Amino acid sequence: MNTVTLKGGVSVLTDVLRLCWDLEAKGIQFAIDDDGRLLVGPASLLTAGRLQRRQAARHEIARIVRYAPPLGSANEQAPWKYGRAGAA
Repeated sequence: MNTVTLKGGVSVLTDVLRLCWDLEAKGIQFAIDDDGRLLVGPASLLTAGRLQRRQAARHEIARIVRYAPPLGSANEQAPWKYGRAGAA
């Protein structure tokens, strides 16, 4: 399994990062609710295959969604595309 290390030392599986990008390109959004659960939607865009891939990788997707680049990084001004619920 290949991994990529994000700024701050967080390592995520490359295949799951690509899955997130693929789903996002299709209009699917990610968030973490107040109870720490992964939210993915809109449901109308989640085909059976997409739902199955999301379910299999849900813990790793949640790690990506929770990720925030360290302060002082180039992304400091721009919100991370898989931001937390309620993030602007």
